Parts: sequence; C-alpha cells; structure tokens
Amino acid sequence: MRLFPRCLAFLAMAILMSACPNGAGKDWTGRYQEPDFLAALPWPTEEWTVSTPEEHGMDSAVLSGARDYAAGSGRHTQGVVVVRHNVIVAEWYFGGANAETPGTSWSVAKSFASALVGIAIGADKISGLDMPLANYYPDWAGTDKAEITLRQILSMTSGLDWNEGYEDNPGDSDVMRMLLIETDQLTFAAGREPAHEPGTYWSYSSGDSMLLSGVLEGATGDRVSAYADEVLFSPIGMKNVLWDSDQAGHTLTYCCINTPSRQFAKFGLLYLRGGKWGDRQVVPADWVKESTSPSQELYTGYGYQWWLYDPGDPNWADTAGFPQDLFLAWGHHSQKIIVIPSLDLVVVRNGVPWQVPDDWNDGEFLKPVLDSIKGE
Repeated sequence: MRLFPRCLAFLAMAILMSACPNGAGKDWTGRYQEPDFLAALPWPTEEWTVSTPEEHGMDSAVLSGARDYAAGSGRHTQGVVVVRHNVIVAEWYFGGANAETPGTSWSVAKSFASALVGIAIGADKISGLDMPLANYYPDWAGTDKAEITLRQILSMTSGLDWNEGYEDNPGDSDVMRMLLIETDQLTFAAGREPAHEPGTYWSYSSGDSMLLSGVLEGATGDRVSAYADEVLFSPIGMKNVLWDSDQAGHTLTYCCINTPSRQFAKFGLLYLRGGKWGDRQVVPADWVKESTSPSQELYTGYGYQWWLYDPGDPNWADTAGFPQDLFLAWGHHSQKIIVIPSLDLVVVRNGVPWQVPDDWNDGEFLKPVLDSIKGE
C-alpha cells in the first residue's frame, strides 16, 4: 500500500483549486470533459494510491457516516471503496474481509458486458446497434424473433418472455433456473419466445443480457472472459478476476464476476474518465456517453446495461438533490459501482455473497459521502 506523496497531493489540489473554485469539480461544463487536474494524478494500473479524505476536499468525520450505515446490523456489507481524483480516500471491510477478498458482482457484470460490446463496435467487430440478433442466432431467421436488434437487447426491450423474480418467487424465476439448473445457459436464453413486440415494452431481463455472450463470441471468435482480459481487464490492471461460465463454456454476461472491491473500483474509474485510462482510450468515449444515457422512452432510468439516477423512481427514494449525472452498475443484494462525474467520485459497495440485506437505502448510504465533499 502506497501513501499519497504530499508533494503530489499539494500539486494536485493547487491545480484543482485553480480549475474549480470549490475544489470538487463542480464547475465542469460537460459530463465527460477531462478535468484540468487529471494529468497530475496517479493511475492505479499496478496498485491504488491511498490518500486521506481531507487531501481531496472531503471531511472524514462526515464521510464515516457511510461506513456506519454500511456496517449496520443485517446489512451484510463486505466492502466499501470510495475513490476521488484517482485515489482511494476511504475503504472499509467487514466480517473478516480485506482488500484482497473477492466480492461478487451479480448483475454488475451486465455493465462490463456493455463495455465489451462498445469496444467491439469501436473495433468494427460488430456492425452497430441496429444489427439483427439473427446474425448471431441463425435459428431466429424467418421467425417472429428475426427483427430483434442488439439495441433492444442492450436496452431490455427485446419483448422476449422472461420472469426475473428472485426471493419473491424463486420457483417460477427464469434467472434462477438459468443460473442453477441449465447447463447451457446461452441456449436457454436464446430459446425464449416473444411476449411483446420488440421495442414496445421494457422489462429487466438477465436472459437478454445472456444473449450478449453469443454476440460477443461470434463477433470476436473468443470466449467473452478471454476477450475481456485482453481489451478491458489487462489495460486497466484489473487483477484476480474470475468471470463464471456455464458448463458449455459460455461466459455469463448477465452475472458473476468475482474480484476484490478495489478491482471493481477500477472499472468505475474507467467510466468516470469517459473510457480513458492514462493515454489509452479503452472504451470508446461516445459509447460511454451513450450507454449511460436513457436508451429508450419506456423507462428512462436505464441505459445500455447501466442504471441511471432518476429521483422520481421509487428505487431512488430519499435521494432528493443528488447529482443528476449519477449512474451505476447495479447487482442483486445491493452490489454497486456508483459513478458521479460532476463530483469526480466512484463508490463501490460489495455485499457478503448470497446474503440478502435486511434493508438497504442508497440515499442514506450515499448522503454522508456527498455531504463530506467540502464546498458542494
């Protein structure tokens, strides 16, 4: 663990203060505009730099409220990592976990799959979002699934029949059957029948997300996990990553990346920086912007496998006044990678695997983090 060098800290803060009067990036004019102070900050490709909240315009006493909330009885938090200005300013682990303990992603993996689609499009391996999925699922040709597009899969508007129920109705849950029973999960997902006309109905579906595995396999000629290591994990230094596959060898693009919380934070930082890592554009900048913007009008709180902040949504109760540019990768049991570009902030929360929080409120968890930023 390296401590943030004081000379670099003072330089970074001096540049930051000159660029932004409040010292927190509040005056940025564009969501993905590269901040002037970025060149002075370290990149955690090999290892994270660890600093104090105060060196990055945050009040540690106020910030500790997020720790207290996460540690509450029955919340089953394994780890929390807070990143500002490219460095870790706070991290907390519970129940014997530490910075090396793998966390589980559950559906946070969907956002990683989205990044890979964007990378493949940028590399001309996928022709575009309006490509019929029948290009990769030839059995769909000539059927009522022939016109379903990649855009509709990414935005959860395929219209394919799916029941995402978990604890409330596990016996009828398609995702539980796919995860726990099916040996070829891709074939199971591809075999669903339409329940709605494509593009006319929004419904959260891990089956849609699993179909991205076949698209990426066909486009790249490789397993998704291997492609991810080549074009995503290795460039940003994500280490100790295990992405589960089904028994047929298909990477689970809807689920199940296992890696320490610090590694998940690298992915959040990549998106905070508009897909750029150091001097390398890892994910196309236009894809970062498009995939974290509303993907359709049926439910504007969803992009392309990313969730968006919507203060009118019941999921975001008690978050009035939160930054409108907040977006996140969101998994079951409150796995989260939260990105707030206007505050130059990434917050990761991993829960104990297979432990359902008795209650979890993002407003109560994040409010101390936001309130800790001085001058905001």
